[in-house]
Amino acid sequence: MFTADQCPLPFPGCSSGVYALKPGTRPGRGQFNSALGAETWVRGWVALSGQVVEHQFGYRAERAMIRRLRLGVAAHRCFRSPEELARVLDELERRYQCRVKITDPGKTDYLPS
Repeated sequence: MFTADQCPLPFPGCSSGVYALKPGTRPGRGQFNSALGAETWVRGWVALSGQVVEHQFGYRAERAMIRRLRLGVAAHRCFRSPEELARVLDELERRYQCRVKITDPGKTDYLPS
């Protein structure tokens, strides 16, 4: 579980909170660039709690708990061997206490299967 420094408020101009995209959201390139770029190695699914403010493409929340992580399509290329990749997956699962999968390069989206 991680917590925002300040509780998110539903007022214009307030940007505090832990940010999360809505499931299936594919905003344009001008929005959430860091979530859509080729350098994005990990995507995840979180459970939000406390004060939660809904927006068009997502949410700002007081707290979030990671429920599932998925490595990006090309992440496996960064490891020298399947054993090294397996060790990293195990370490991520232990550290974040959630399931970790690798995105199937044949799929067109990143939604959980």
